[in-house]
Amino acid sequence: MKARVQTDIALLVLVIMLTGIFYVSPQLHSGDEVIDFVLEFLGFICILKGTFLRMVARGHKKANSKESHSLVTSGVYSVIRNPMYFGTFMIGLGFTLILWPWWAVPIFVIVFYLRFKRQVRREEKFLLDSFGDQFRQYCEKTPRIFPSFDTMLHFNPKKIFNLKETFSTKENWGLISWPLLALLLSCVQQWILYHVVDLYLMMFILVGAILTYVVGFTLSYWIRSR
Repeated sequence: MKARVQTDIALLVLVIMLTGIFYVSPQLHSGDEVIDFVLEFLGFICILKGTFLRMVARGHKKANSKESHSLVTSGVYSVIRNPMYFGTFMIGLGFTLILWPWWAVPIFVIVFYLRFKRQVRREEKFLLDSFGDQFRQYCEKTPRIFPSFDTMLHFNPKKIFNLKETFSTKENWGLISWPLLALLLSCVQQWILYHVVDLYLMMFILVGAILTYVVGFTLSYWIRSR
């Protein structure tokens, strides 16, 4: 069995065990409805951001990689080298905020690090062997996963986002499936912990997160593109 598969199985078992413990242990949660409301709202925002980032990255790579024969350094890849992994991190963080206690976020970060550390390095070694100095120079000026603060302040969204590319892959199904899965799991959690499900409140939080993200993204795009 490949080491990556073994790692995936071990981490999956760990996540399932922790989720089960958090599901049946109400004393591990804050018990404050306002805090839960805020965490769920932030969780849905993270899921939307992560999904959209994966859509942008996958679409841009599909349009510019020439079937993996060319190193993509433009678009979102000019901000970070691994936007797909960063998108996955945001989605996972969103689920953590919605389904786990707030203090469990460091556990998720550790699990994510263990899962992707070796894989990212292995992929980067392959790219270095394939593209040599071009990839080395790219690494020197572009962060691996998390964008720099200066880049986040000054990037031009017109150079990063291309809506035609963004909606050209199957990643766009994540805009529906990931939030709905989080909503479903949150309802299951509420039933197990409190034996009641406030579906209207959960829908309100989800719709509010969607509207907030869309309006915020639109305003940011318009302001930065001027």
